[in-house]
Amino acid sequence: MDIEEYIDLLKEKEWKEKRETILKRDDYTCQKCGKRGFSYRAFIFSGYSEIDELMNGCSIDGQSVSTFLKSIEWKDKTYIPMQHFESKHVSGKRFIISFKDNADERSFMFAANDYPLHPSYIKYENIGLKMWLKDIGREFHVDFYAFKLNENYGTNNYIITSRENGDISIYLKGKLFCFRANKYSLFRYWAMDFATLNVHHKLYIENKMPWQYDDEVFTTLCSDCHAEVHKTETTPLLSESGRVIYSDLPICDRCGGSGYLDEYYYYMNGICFKCCGRGVLLNKV
Repeated sequence: MDIEEYIDLLKEKEWKEKRETILKRDDYTCQKCGKRGFSYRAFIFSGYSEIDELMNGCSIDGQSVSTFLKSIEWKDKTYIPMQHFESKHVSGKRFIISFKDNADERSFMFAANDYPLHPSYIKYENIGLKMWLKDIGREFHVDFYAFKLNENYGTNNYIITSRENGDISIYLKGKLFCFRANKYSLFRYWAMDFATLNVHHKLYIENKMPWQYDDEVFTTLCSDCHAEVHKTETTPLLSESGRVIYSDLPICDRCGGSGYLDEYYYYMNGICFKCCGRGVLLNKV
């Protein structure tokens, strides 16, 4: 099987469902270092305290992110109907809602457990807000928007990150907070203590499709731990009968075993085309 064929397999519904199953089972968390990540969808978090954990090292005007969010004053008491409102049901009891506050702006997006029957909001905004990121010693100018929704659409809180433009949207108990840094598409990586997550094969079996393995064969790893595992642990290739064809597959020399290249995040999440995201080279055996 050549690279193009394998890449096409990773686009199939069966692999996307298998990958999501493993990520969900592992709570979107690297099973080696414990770092949380995302799958470019919504995931659940607990509350304000966990926002500070995720946005580790961030401060806004000298305040923690949670303190800043709690300090918002909702002066305008008139609720505004959402424009260009759309709702998409996704797996489980969850809806992805998008709307435009202004026809000239790109959509805002949030996740909810319950379908909004009469969506409207009170708006707060702060354009050109200064956010300091301690880990990289850098200050970002971000546009910040907040919406107090007319109802609380469910019991869970969600964070959605955007692959395309770096937006970070936080739905928390009936309020939607959105950070936008238009100039820096990698803002979400720097602002939040997220990791790029890989679904790691502990072994490979000849002629098997990526999704045809038992769940126990997979584990969730961040890209750094994925590369480290391939350097410190063996990845065997087995025949369909279970015979060892190769005891330890060679590490991909392009991505170093991580399976992904961050600089190409904009296409298929930055998958390494030399090893097809596996971190090892089957075609070199």
